[in-house]
Amino acid sequence: MARAISRVDRISALPDAILVHITCRTLVVLKLTNITLVDRILTVSLPALKTLYMNEVGIANTVYLSMILSGCLNIHHLQITNLFLRLRFNPLVTFFRSLIHVNLSFYDCKWLVIVGLLNSCPLLQNLVISKSCSQVDQRPCGSYSTVHLPLLKTLHMDRVCFAKPECLDMILSGCPNIHHLEINDSELDPGFIPLAVTLNNLTHIKLYLYPCKWIWIAGLLNSCPFLQVLDVKVYKLAKQSLVVTDQPYPKTVPGCLSQLRACTLRKFYGDYVDIQFATYILQNARVLNKMSIQCKSTREGEKLRILKNISMVPRISPTCKVWLE
Repeated sequence: MARAISRVDRISALPDAILVHITCRTLVVLKLTNITLVDRILTVSLPALKTLYMNEVGIANTVYLSMILSGCLNIHHLQITNLFLRLRFNPLVTFFRSLIHVNLSFYDCKWLVIVGLLNSCPLLQNLVISKSCSQVDQRPCGSYSTVHLPLLKTLHMDRVCFAKPECLDMILSGCPNIHHLEINDSELDPGFIPLAVTLNNLTHIKLYLYPCKWIWIAGLLNSCPFLQVLDVKVYKLAKQSLVVTDQPYPKTVPGCLSQLRACTLRKFYGDYVDIQFATYILQNARVLNKMSIQCKSTREGEKLRILKNISMVPRISPTCKVWLE
């Protein structure tokens, strides 16, 4: 029988003599769950630690977060989920030369705190920022207003609110070598403009956005000249978002469409703008092998209407097949 997991914070009640200095030369994996790290901790020394998990941990401010991480300089994998961190900002000055995987999920946390941590990881390759992150703003604070992750290969952002149009550009500008970009259930500012950065190594994009317009995504493609896989879901929040409008797509076809091999369009309403975007891809993706369309409607009549409209679109790729789900 599986033993029930206790959710009682027993660490905070330990004597000061134990909490003041936390040291262990052989500890490799450390998991902290459902505890509050009190202000009594003075030093942390875990030189052999490779993996650190912190789940539902309360910390007074980033001074103590910095103190804990400063004692774990050789970690490879850091996962911080549901962290309760007060808004006081203290930049992290420690550099983690071995840290390559980071998964962050904060409650009520400012972007500057996240940037301060990320800029301490020059060798970071995989990054996940998810869940209750506070709005990603761009308040100037010296070098802590931008991200610099030159070796990052994979970037996943889940349920992040981009509070200003330039925020997504600011983040991706600091990750020039990413191969895989995933943005799930996130919100783009209505004033969003295409990225100014070019991501030459980006081959896979997964975007689940709201509110969003297809024309914005077409603009994003200009920044990804070697994109091979595109997976998109666009949430439409109001009936008026389905109004027929003629959106001016870029006259210059993005270079990525000469490389695109697979395209998935999810939550497809089949209205004018949806068909327009699918047409844009089919008429310009020269080596496209498959376009998969997942309809919003479950009615067979509606699916047949969408299939008829898509079937009438001439395809530049002779091998392209369209699948309707």
